[in-house]
Amino acid sequence: MQKIRLGLFWIGICFNLYALAQEPRKQYDLTDNWVSTMHETDSLAFSGFEKDGYNSVDWLSVQVPHNWDTYAGYRRLLHGNTHGYAWYRKKFRVENEGKDKRYFLYFEGVGAYATVWLNGKKIGYHAGGRTTFTLDITDAVRFDKDNILAVRADHPAAIRDLPWVCGGARKNVASPRARNPWESLDRCIYM
Repeated sequence: MQKIRLGLFWIGICFNLYALAQEPRKQYDLTDNWVSTMHETDSLAFSGFEKDGYNSVDWLSVQVPHNWDTYAGYRRLLHGNTHGYAWYRKKFRVENEGKDKRYFLYFEGVGAYATVWLNGKKIGYHAGGRTTFTLDITDAVRFDKDNILAVRADHPAAIRDLPWVCGGARKNVASPRARNPWESLDRCIYM
């Protein structure tokens, strides 16, 4: 029995030493310099927004987390506030860390449904409101020029396939007053 304990102890030590020897992930903060627009009823109002040449100069400059009240102001309604569809775009660069590296986007939450494109390629969809999700962007990321990250956040008025997601929470804080369909995009790219 003592030999088994000693063996497990040494396995644990070796595992911890191996874990400590791994390189830390490089992280890029993507919270600033987004542009956004929204439409309350038409989910196709800005079709093609995920493509490189799309003109978004008239869009609102935002930082995430972003509250939709910036579009039309706070409205006290029986069932939440602004519902509809919002489009977000951001340009960013990533260093090439080597051919054996994988690249990921980590979202702390996009309410209620998120469709994500990188450089015009759809890389994922998430239905989950305030839940986190991660997307592998290895096959879409580019190193020689700007990447275009595009996110459509759908927050329709009659959500029936998710738990209560009207509004949102900021940075892991539950609040009955919060009404933020785009909750947070923080520490987004991991390698």
